[in-house]
Amino acid sequence: MKKLSYYGKTGRFIERERRKRYRGGRRGLQPGDLVQMDAIVYFLDGIRRYVLVAKDVASRFGFAYEE
Repeated sequence: MKKLSYYGKTGRFIERERRKRYRGGRRGLQPGDLVQMDAIVYFLDGIRRYVLVAKDVASRFGFAYEE
């Protein structure tokens, strides 16, 4: 099957080209190539506490550490 377009001004059919779609995303990443990190700070009994959170985008591995 081919895609055809009809142009009313000229009265003829024109074959349309198929466009290649862009597939978004991160391809070719190895585990450990791209890591997202965040830190949360809170106070408990007057002591500053930290929660460090990291996520590996390629392997979807998550890690949280409370200090």
